[in-house]
Amino acid sequence: MYKHTSNYFMAKKVKNLYLRKGDHPLVLRSLFICRAKRHKWSNEEISVVIKKTLYKDKMSVYKILMDYIESK
Repeated sequence: MYKHTSNYFMAKKVKNLYLRKGDHPLVLRSLFICRAKRHKWSNEEISVVIKKTLYKDKMSVYKILMDYIESK
């Protein structure tokens, strides 16, 4: 399995995704996964991000995912 550095993942961003702070963490993760797949992210890349959000409260999940979303 090919290992990427964390800097590689921080540089990669999902475009055209708006997350709402009040949404349930499952909804936030689902939206991120769908958009990342559209942007041709590999399953491994998506898994790395999603694993960071496991067992976190909704604001932490929101903040982690926002690190991987390109803002305009």
